[in-house]
Amino acid sequence: MSYGKVCEIDKDQGLVRLDVDGRVTHWLPCVTATPSIGQQVAFIEYENDGTGVVLGSLSRTDGSPVSLHIGGIDVTVDGSTIVIKGDAKITGSVKIIGDLEVDGNITTTGTVTDTKGDLTNFKTTDGAQRA
Repeated sequence: MSYGKVCEIDKDQGLVRLDVDGRVTHWLPCVTATPSIGQQVAFIEYENDGTGVVLGSLSRTDGSPVSLHIGGIDVTVDGSTIVIKGDAKITGSVKIIGDLEVDGNITTTGTVTDTKGDLTNFKTTDGAQRA
């Protein structure tokens, strides 16, 4: 998946052309409503040759939320809040700056550490091992 900014639209045909780092794509169809000029969109480019399909807008000129449905996953972006509904797998590194709140269990196949070191085999201050 790639990202580009809409630079031309053909609203009658539901097509857009994107500026991708200074390179303009061919006319691309939109899966969702046709975005406006200047909006950033996510798109799939087939052969890195300017052909593909636009998945949806990542911004709205009026500030309203953006919603995408891709496969069995619903993604909503509203300001700085991103909500993902469905089973999602993230491959690669994720860095969270700020608090993390989890409503459910956390399972890991790796280690758990904090600024004081490894917590994987943590023991309480009285020497008892955690249950």
